Amino acid sequence: MPQQKHDLSFGFQWYKIPNTLLDNHSGYRVFADRFWKAMEWREEGLRSEWVLDVGFRASRFAEIALRAGVRIVLLIDLTR
Repeated sequence: MPQQKHDLSFGFQWYKIPNTLLDNHSGYRVFADRFWKAMEWREEGLRSEWVLDVGFRASRFAEIALRAGVRIVLLIDLTR
């Protein structure tokens, strides 16, 4: 599938079912576990920090950072 069609299809999902992939909505820790593993940070080390989330869509990682006690999360999404 060409990248542009993939991007449009993925964006469509987020607009139609935005809460589906949020841990607080699903009740699972799928993205929280992925976030902490990928970032190699500890929750207590993130408190009072600033976080930049680029391409955030439904803010699933920003949600996790906020729960950890970050001071500010700046979200930037350039998709349609």
